[in-house]
Amino acid sequence: MKQRTGQIFQNKKNGELTARVCYKNNNGKRTTVQRRAENKTDATKILKELLETLENAGRKALDAEKITVNDLCDYYQNHYAKPPQYVNGRKVAGLRSPVQIKGYLKVFRESFGGLKLKALTYDDLREFRAERLLTPTRQSAQRAMASVNRELAYFRRILNIAERNG
Repeated sequence: MKQRTGQIFQNKKNGELTARVCYKNNNGKRTTVQRRAENKTDATKILKELLETLENAGRKALDAEKITVNDLCDYYQNHYAKPPQYVNGRKVAGLRSPVQIKGYLKVFRESFGGLKLKALTYDDLREFRAERLLTPTRQSAQRAMASVNRELAYFRRILNIAERNG
């Protein structure tokens, strides 16, 4: 098989140096991943990292870099936030309260929406917690610490699912 090399070039539109690697995605379409660089040394380093990621983790890892919190919430809603299914009075699948979970997902979308998962930091979560504590409930009451912790627990669950799926 031919060795993948990638390219470093100067963008004609803005004059910036760019490192680029081409590969075929899951649909068989040719896809490129480009990263801007400050100088030629930086571009070489970025190109090397892209090639290593593609070689070691495959194209799935490069596609995962583009995933946003919205995409993750969609995935959770489609695969996990399902109504409960009971057999002989026992719950065998789904969630007891998927409506509540959809409310949490709405809050996550409003707070983190277009943020890429790779860019999500601990400070973002800390700011989210502080902001949620200051926002009143629908009844204009003070939001309880337990409610905010419960929301963060569900967000942790969603992030653990993302980590498990790579």
